[in-house]
Amino acid sequence: MLTGEDSPVRQATLEVQRHVSGAGWDQPPRMFALVSTIELLKAQPELAAELGDADSYTAIEQEGLPLHRQLEELLTEIEWPESVEGCAVAVERVMLPPEAVAQLSEDENQLAAAAASHPDRREVRIVTAVLRDGS
Repeated sequence: MLTGEDSPVRQATLEVQRHVSGAGWDQPPRMFALVSTIELLKAQPELAAELGDADSYTAIEQEGLPLHRQLEELLTEIEWPESVEGCAVAVERVMLPPEAVAQLSEDENQLAAAAASHPDRREVRIVTAVLRDGS
């Protein structure tokens, strides 16, 4: 498989970003299994017209994540079948400049409210992907 800008992992990450962006902002974390497109086509050849390059990864959204759980906890508990070669996650976060962070309370409830109302806040969406081998 290719590496760098044309790598299948990077292309899958960009595809997840486009998909998630289509639903706007204020979304809960979203998780996607990454499966080899060629293996998916072997198992389900009828999908050929819908899928991209066979030498890529297809992102399959894992719906129904428990909203009351922290993403970090879920990631430590999820078990994937061998056919899943990786995972992509999309999360939204509020970013503050370093000087603003120093002025915030350490209380989680106060922290979230203060960050959400801070005039210098920036809302960001982070999409990341990783394969089982760490690449």
